[in-house]
Amino acid sequence: MHDAEYFFSELIEIQKKLKSNHEPKLILKDLYSLFYEFIFFFLQRNPQYFPSNFSRIIFIINNFKPKEEIKRKLLVCCSLLSKGRKQEFERKDISDIIYILADIFSYFLKKSAPSSLIPPESHCLTIFDKFLKNYISTKDLVNLRRVFVEGVNPKANSIVCYDEFNHLEIDCSYKWTEIPKVVSQGTTLNCFGLLKTDEGKFATCENSLIVIEPDYLYDITDISQCFTKKGTNAYLYFLNKFFPKQTSYYTFLGTIVNLILDLLLVEKEISFEDAIQKAISKKILSFIVLKQKDPNFEKNLYSEVQLHFSTLKKVAEIITKYPFQIEPAFFSADYGINGRMDILLESKTDPKWKTIVELKSGTPPTNHFNVSISSNQSISTAMWISHYAQTIGYNLLLDSAIPERKGSSMILYSKDSIKPLREAINTINLQREFIKTRNWIFLLESQLARGKFQILETLNKYLQKENNGYFSIKNYIDLLHNSNDEIKTLIQEYIKFTINENILAKIGEFQNYNRSSQSSIWNIAFEDKNELDTTLVNLKINLEKSNFEKDYLHFDIIDQLSSVTSLRKGDPVIVYHPMFIQNPYSFQLLKGAIKDIEPNFVVVTLRNKFSEQEIFNQTDGWIIEQDYIETTTRSLFYSLFNFLLVDPNKMDIIIGKKGPELLNISNIETKSEIYTDIINMAIRSYPYFLVIGPPGTGKTRIVVRGLLKYYLFNTNQKILVCTYTNRAVDEIVEVLKNENCQNFFIRIGNKEASEYTENMLSHLTEQISKTELEHKILNSRVYLGTAYSFLTNPEIFELNKFDLAIIDEASQLLFPHIAGILAQVDKFILIGDEKQLPAVVLQNFNQTETKNPLLKAIGYDNLAISYFEFLLNRIRQNGWTNSIGILDLQSRMHPEVLSPINSFFYEGVIKTNPKRNSNVGVAELISFIQKKLNLSTNSRIVFIDLPCEKRRKSNKMQANLIANIINECFDKYNKIINQHTFGVISPYRIQNAEIYSLINPEIRKIVTIDTIERFQGSEREIIFLSLPFNRVSEIKMSSSMVKTEKGKTIDRKLNVALTRAKEFLVILGNFDLLSQSIFYKDFLKNFFDGTNLLKLE
Repeated sequence: MHDAEYFFSELIEIQKKLKSNHEPKLILKDLYSLFYEFIFFFLQRNPQYFPSNFSRIIFIINNFKPKEEIKRKLLVCCSLLSKGRKQEFERKDISDIIYILADIFSYFLKKSAPSSLIPPESHCLTIFDKFLKNYISTKDLVNLRRVFVEGVNPKANSIVCYDEFNHLEIDCSYKWTEIPKVVSQGTTLNCFGLLKTDEGKFATCENSLIVIEPDYLYDITDISQCFTKKGTNAYLYFLNKFFPKQTSYYTFLGTIVNLILDLLLVEKEISFEDAIQKAISKKILSFIVLKQKDPNFEKNLYSEVQLHFSTLKKVAEIITKYPFQIEPAFFSADYGINGRMDILLESKTDPKWKTIVELKSGTPPTNHFNVSISSNQSISTAMWISHYAQTIGYNLLLDSAIPERKGSSMILYSKDSIKPLREAINTINLQREFIKTRNWIFLLESQLARGKFQILETLNKYLQKENNGYFSIKNYIDLLHNSNDEIKTLIQEYIKFTINENILAKIGEFQNYNRSSQSSIWNIAFEDKNELDTTLVNLKINLEKSNFEKDYLHFDIIDQLSSVTSLRKGDPVIVYHPMFIQNPYSFQLLKGAIKDIEPNFVVVTLRNKFSEQEIFNQTDGWIIEQDYIETTTRSLFYSLFNFLLVDPNKMDIIIGKKGPELLNISNIETKSEIYTDIINMAIRSYPYFLVIGPPGTGKTRIVVRGLLKYYLFNTNQKILVCTYTNRAVDEIVEVLKNENCQNFFIRIGNKEASEYTENMLSHLTEQISKTELEHKILNSRVYLGTAYSFLTNPEIFELNKFDLAIIDEASQLLFPHIAGILAQVDKFILIGDEKQLPAVVLQNFNQTETKNPLLKAIGYDNLAISYFEFLLNRIRQNGWTNSIGILDLQSRMHPEVLSPINSFFYEGVIKTNPKRNSNVGVAELISFIQKKLNLSTNSRIVFIDLPCEKRRKSNKMQANLIANIINECFDKYNKIINQHTFGVISPYRIQNAEIYSLINPEIRKIVTIDTIERFQGSEREIIFLSLPFNRVSEIKMSSSMVKTEKGKTIDRKLNVALTRAKEFLVILGNFDLLSQSIFYKDFLKNFFDGTNLLKLE
């Protein structure tokens, strides 16, 4: 029996041999065998396969965190006993090793060693001391976070930096010599594991890691794909990020295997048939694509997954003995990385014990092999190096988030039924290689952000040499290389544009300081987060209303400021609690989507699952923030490169070099009460048509409905209907349902984003069988969703050849948003209004201005304009008037509300529909408000002039006045007031929250209070527009200017805000201050005088 007595007695026997003058090499062999017999015994309950004895030692160190002296002695024995079979040792050295082993056994087996195995007090362990001379304890090392480069000296391999207090010099000679060559003044660095050589002086060593611009996070999986058997190559990051890929069997297999493991962990008794059916339903589009390509696909898939299932079932039994999380997400602004691992094992007794399990469905290596890394080094591994690198990244995440973390990492090869779990040891050599690769990716991406496109040429040269399944990617690069100069420049400039947008989305520096970035999570103090429109603070979990089986959490909103937010149903979010944060620069994020949101509560559906819910026992103080989704950026690159597939003649039409033509289509029958000519023209124009729809003119209710009715009942064409927002998708769903067309369409997108779930694919996967789902997908005539939904589900275009795309809200979509869609449809109709809200762009207008003469020549003066606006300008410049239609009959606004808006923004072209329905009941309310304000006129649009205040982003007088009017109206006329009566608009969340807090709690739910951006597309009978500006600069920051075709500069945001009112509009602000702004001056001067201008002190 193996116990402390056994190991000590064996050690005593070896000690006797040493004293009896046995041959040293034989004694060392016995010690080697005993040491690893102990190691195997100690790890006998661990199920994973260890690729080496060294990996076992590292596992013990990482999992059990022995004291520093024992850690060193383990490493001494591992090193010396391995060498002992090849080199000579003195007998005293061997005696020292025996003493060291005895101490190790005593420590781990928790039993004192016999006296003969304990060295005398005066005895010096010489061999141990020799080892310590070359050993650097991590406790002796220094970490420098957020230091800024001041100067570099590449010849001396050094950099001079400064932090908040000191100037620092760092010698990078040891394994980081590239740093002085690639950084420049102002670069932010994180430096870990430095040796302090003198006051203010440091040097890199074996354990050092240097991270360039750590606030810019990269996904761990993306970095790990740069690791190959031939070495690391940062350029591979761009092959995976830029270029679209067809649905493949092995990618799909991997996804299904991952889903099945999740199911086995949650539903232990699930059968193979049920598991694979559920898994396929979640990825039904890819399944149908592959099934159409290969008639034997389904049979082969079932056969192969069955093999994986057997292995996964056994491993699931091991995993479920521990508390575990499925797909937990972490970030580290220490190392500039983030990621979501497959499984995280935890401990009921030790909160610092965290072990990673990463599932891989491919064929594993059968033998060890060597892999080259930088610095002329190589490592031996029994895992594919990209898989190994992925676990290294996850270990960096956990070690950063959990100081003194215990635990390890394993690759689960589900195709290996004998030894599926393989230990991936966390080594400094691979950590260094991982961070170096991450740094090189950042440097290459920075070149693209500056418009240096040599990377694309390098990728082309790389693909010329490689033949590893990159044929489709090489095709895209060839298409770009062979494109005409305008197309090549357009694609390259939008690559640069998209990367710069991505940089800002990650690290901030916005014009609009209400907006958050990914780095806001750690760079903005908790107490300041409540000023961000996309953050909810001080939330309280309602355990009774939460449903852990269905993975959703119900939070009560306590903070009044959080009652007013720009977050909406369906938005991706992160959830966390400050109490669980051990490192403010690195911690776990719960990822999910908003299932429901009201001023007093929010419900979030989580992506990751917990086997135990103790974390949620802490009910108060939770925070929700909008999530940054990396796949959005990737999809935009895919869209740009898919555009290269377009026929050259059509490409010239799409970029405005040629105009569309009118097809001779006879007997067009469109039954529409108005706009018949425009609908008919849209049908005849090929390959595109633009519909300009000012506010309230019936873009969806009349034009989209008329087009869909014609194409559904007069053709066999397949139609893609695309919008910018889910709210617009909902309106089109209503139109189709009202026309009894619910069986014609299927909706793509997140089921949390809408109340209309009946035809939503993500909802149907849970409601009907796989066979019924296939039938529904293949036979739907209309595919409906947001641009983002289509970009992130490219399988749709593998399944369907669309004859027509109807794109609503097109004036909010940039060229990259829809380029890939335009490439894969025969014809498109764009519907929008260039005078309403533009596309959301984070860069300022000067940064996006086009300087390239080729783009200027085709009318692309600025990359921030929507594709709709670009094409509209080309049509007007070239006189292609048959390809646009202007909707000029509005049914929303009272004529008196419309009049100044029509004159100032639309040159008087809009008329009021004679059949407009006016709400007679609300007239009594309006009369009451007019009398309360002592107005001398019955005007339907009023400006109330109020003093500026010193408060930031808010005005108490404005808030009090609005709330008092609404409260008094409700007291007197509550029977005629509903959720369509009052709307309040302000550019600032703080002002909206102030107003919300002053409105009687009983009516808050029926008063809509929101920002301008969130109000577009909505309308209310009475609108209060609160403009609490205190400086002219604030007005500029809250405006979105554009020049009309007649050269007038207008503010699109102001236009949207004003046109939300149906019957009565009240504007509140400081008249003199607003008159100093070019955006407001002419509007105020021309339309407000003594009769509808009220000054209050």
